[in-house]
Amino acid sequence: MKKWLFIPIVFVLLFCNSRLSLHAISTILLVVEETENEFVPFKEITPFSDGLFTAMWETPYIFFDMQIDKSIPLFGESLDIRPYMEEVKSSGADSLLLVKLTYQTYEKKSKLYLKITDIPYLLYSTSEMKLLKSGKKIINIDKQVENNSKNQILKDLGLEIVDLIFN
Repeated sequence: MKKWLFIPIVFVLLFCNSRLSLHAISTILLVVEETENEFVPFKEITPFSDGLFTAMWETPYIFFDMQIDKSIPLFGESLDIRPYMEEVKSSGADSLLLVKLTYQTYEKKSKLYLKITDIPYLLYSTSEMKLLKSGKKIINIDKQVENNSKNQILKDLGLEIVDLIFN
């Protein structure tokens, strides 16, 4: 009887320790880079960012966003947090969320095509000084779209990324 009770307790402990320590997060500095055809769109809010912000409003976290004037750098295979650490501290946030979307649109036989391969992301806790989650959401889209459906696809991807990171 003790063996049967011990095994589920071990699995519960392992599962709890493998979960993100999101309990330490209360405020997040959100840095989003959205690039279309190697150019940053001139609009204030872009469809992908709009999806991210919409999804973030549904989370229990307070978040601030930051406009950036240059690309989020890579450190090895991951997004680099170093250029943003001072901004995180000065904003009062206890966490940093970096998300980078690069996509191409092109015309072929007067039809619009959208191509996205992946979306790298990184969640870092400055209060615990550790990486909470990092990775790439593999998308592999290369298809014909209408202009309004392109915007909806990008917005939906923003929603999906937040769900992937926090759930």
